[in-house]
Amino acid sequence: MDLNELRDFALTLMREHDLQGWTFGYDRATRRAGLCNYTHHKITVSRHLMRLYLEAEAKDTVIHEVAHAIAGPLAGHGPIWKHVARSLGGTASVSVGRDAPRVPPKYRGVCACGREFHRMRLPREGLLCKACALAGMPGEIMWFKRAG
Repeated sequence: MDLNELRDFALTLMREHDLQGWTFGYDRATRRAGLCNYTHHKITVSRHLMRLYLEAEAKDTVIHEVAHAIAGPLAGHGPIWKHVARSLGGTASVSVGRDAPRVPPKYRGVCACGREFHRMRLPREGLLCKACALAGMPGEIMWFKRAG
């Protein structure tokens, strides 16, 4: 979804529900879609995932986080939060489906035995293939950065 359109949607929703003092922004998360920070009164969503999501998925993520802000820090994903999320037009689901888009990992590691490993960040220390190490083989993993 277009990030400018999603920002407008989020700010309008926050304004309509009197979340004065709260801000909205994008973060660099690659595994979680959104975050509601009660300490800093800030809602953020993953810029990477929102670009991949369809409009309905992206808006539902924003609604999910706005519902957290309205329901308060003690509500969690309980009945109060669910009621608020549904009243805002959301699905009140706690996680995205298995078929939801994922950010492809930046690095691919390959062991001599052919096993592949995927990481978002390049490991600082060398990792070993557990299967090879248990079999008494070196198990060193060679890392390659994804093109693009």
